[in-house]
Amino acid sequence: MVAAKANAGFPYYVEPENNNRPPLLPLLLTPLALLHHWGVANKTIFTLQHLVALPMSYAFILAAYYFFRQTLREEYASLGALLIMIQPGFLAYAFEPMVDLPSAAILTFSIIIYLRYRNAPDNRKLFALCLLIGAGISLKNSLIVAPLIFACAEIISLRLHEGKSWQEIIKAR
Repeated sequence: MVAAKANAGFPYYVEPENNNRPPLLPLLLTPLALLHHWGVANKTIFTLQHLVALPMSYAFILAAYYFFRQTLREEYASLGALLIMIQPGFLAYAFEPMVDLPSAAILTFSIIIYLRYRNAPDNRKLFALCLLIGAGISLKNSLIVAPLIFACAEIISLRLHEGKSWQEIIKAR
């Protein structure tokens, strides 16, 4: 084991008892780490990981733009996506193979699907929402609160927009 880490030049294997990361991002990056066994240089592997991370990061921009288009005018949606894209935090982490921006993209896409589900309830939309929330939780542990956030949004929507009483909400759900 120690020889494998020394030969690779970087610790690409972490023992399961020491690895507390959610499984989705390591699963996505595993094929790139396996390139080392084919003789690909570490620098090339890291470059490929950055090139995989970039589309995941820009998926967040796309999701934010779609979300803004559903809630704002098109000009403001474009401006919002541009402001997210040029902020220093996004520019610093867009090329990094981390879980923050992909999990933000998954959460934003799930918000979009939730809004569509609120407008026209459908089992396919509900399944897609659950699938995205599950993927987000398997990508980043802190997204475990996403179902709670959506449940609170549903309760607030029923209370404020549909004018239902607390008793009606509790009995209906």
